[in-house]
Amino acid sequence: MHSTKVIVGLGNPEQDYDRTRHNVGFRALDYFCGKYDVEINFSDKNVDYGSVLFGDKKVFVIKPKSYMNLSGSCVKSFTQYKNIEPSNIIVIHDDIDVKLGCVRQKLAGGDAGHKGIRDIIEKLGTRDFSRIRIGIGRPDTDIEVSDWVLKRFSSKELLIIDEVLEEVALKAFDFVS
Repeated sequence: MHSTKVIVGLGNPEQDYDRTRHNVGFRALDYFCGKYDVEINFSDKNVDYGSVLFGDKKVFVIKPKSYMNLSGSCVKSFTQYKNIEPSNIIVIHDDIDVKLGCVRQKLAGGDAGHKGIRDIIEKLGTRDFSRIRIGIGRPDTDIEVSDWVLKRFSSKELLIIDEVLEEVALKAFDFVS
């Protein structure tokens, strides 16, 4: 078997955060799982996860059980336990600096102010993992960033997000295949 890969969807674990901007990584991972028939049917103290084979490649999909800003420990413990190199990790997350509904892929780099990504970089000790950034846009008002990312999408915004989930799933598939 060739290298094992991991797709991480970032979000906050409690039901109260469902459909918030910060949980778009979970939403995209759920879409990926539905498209490629992957069940998240395992759980440990750090993550909920599942796996699938694409040809000779094993792919894990994981959702950290910690809050977004503390995702690094969960990602580190899982990938260390499974002996997965950071270069074989792709993280799907929200990005306030990308227009709503736009998708950007990035190979390595900084955190761009995203505290979940910052924590992953700190805990892994490297920036050398890939990211798929889903634009949630900046607020038009003086709302605090922390309030904005925890705000639920409007029905109209959710339609925009749902339209890009296929693109995100295909980018994730290209990374792991």
